[in-house]
Amino acid sequence: MNNTAPDIEEFYTREFSVYNPPGSVGVSCNGRGLVSAVMLDQDALELGPVELGQELVMLGRLARAKYRVALRLFTLAAAEAEGRNVERADRMCRRVQKLPTPEEYADMESARFADRYPA
Repeated sequence: MNNTAPDIEEFYTREFSVYNPPGSVGVSCNGRGLVSAVMLDQDALELGPVELGQELVMLGRLARAKYRVALRLFTLAAAEAEGRNVERADRMCRRVQKLPTPEEYADMESARFADRYPA
């Protein structure tokens, strides 16, 4: 058992960023799940307002999902460090909080990018 519980204050300072495949638009969420930054390069400014808005919303949702994956992992690490039942904490993460696994996030990101950027 790991006796060092993760620090929630340190978690709150983290940033979870997602960029579109061309790298022209990005959105970050902070460790509280709030959008904290929007990044646009010159190419992003060539998108129309509707398309840019759709891109920002999609990336914002992915950034928040990425934060939720990290929150799930943080919760499980804290449960283990505190000697609590990790399986019970995992059930709470999945059933109550609906926090995605890293694999679920990867599938979600792939699906969103495939929808917007077909090969």
